[in-house]
Amino acid sequence: MQLPAIESLRKRASRLFVCATIAYGSAGCHDSSSGGPNTAATTASPPPPPVVPSEPATHGYFSGGVDIGPSNYYGEALLTVDGLVRIYLAGPFGAYDSAGSRQFTGRLEFVAGQARGAGIVLKQECQTAGTTAVCRAEPAEISITTATRSLLAGRITMANNGEVWSFQMGWPTATYLEPATFELAAGQYSEELVGLAIDAVINVDSNGRLYFQSAHSGCVGNGTLTPHLDGTFNVYDVTLLVENCASGYEATNGEFEGLATRTIGDWDWGDWLVISLSTPDGAPTPQAFVMWGSRI
Repeated sequence: MQLPAIESLRKRASRLFVCATIAYGSAGCHDSSSGGPNTAATTASPPPPPVVPSEPATHGYFSGGVDIGPSNYYGEALLTVDGLVRIYLAGPFGAYDSAGSRQFTGRLEFVAGQARGAGIVLKQECQTAGTTAVCRAEPAEISITTATRSLLAGRITMANNGEVWSFQMGWPTATYLEPATFELAAGQYSEELVGLAIDAVINVDSNGRLYFQSAHSGCVGNGTLTPHLDGTFNVYDVTLLVENCASGYEATNGEFEGLATRTIGDWDWGDWLVISLSTPDGAPTPQAFVMWGSRI
């Protein structure tokens, strides 16, 4: 567990708590609101009610709480206009758990007021130094019960063991509504979360080429950020090739793909490049990780 990651998570979660106390059930906290009280999850998965039409937000970038039984975790979600979904479970509020963090990746469909989809849940950093997590893809279903900027609520249900994630999130920043451009993505970012690049500077050039090299892990990353679809919203398609990782991280060598967004907020939220990645379908060792790059 790296200190920079803990402090970054505390910073983001702290702002989230402030907004949640102001915004739950009301108009919001500047650009955002989130959360709600802990709700014990159950293994039942009834059909979701129609999506609430006010302040519609069937896509966007969200942050908030994820309840698994009596335990509450910090989570972030990125939903694209064409239905791609990435939901990241970091760990308990204020503490990053690299071995316990997980990522859902899948696709949603909004039909006749219902929002359902399917995908897989992957362990994060499951083969990096100091972790014992098993790398495998767990099939899961997702349903959305409320889809507004003030509250994105729903559940993810694991197919194998019936475990349920109940999530309540809101918009932390309005940057998602800005167009995705190479100019907005370009810059230098200090990686503050993922172990394979914890001390690295992520460089993104004016053509969307991404590069980093970590003295800690030895890992070298080369990839691309490309505006998703026509770039109307602040989402990027990402490809990344990780190579040269030293002992303890060598299993992370390989190809990854995913989504990214820029988040520029007020108060303590800061200026970030958030990248959610996972191995392509059919990879022999399925795994995932999220990068939090703080703008330098």
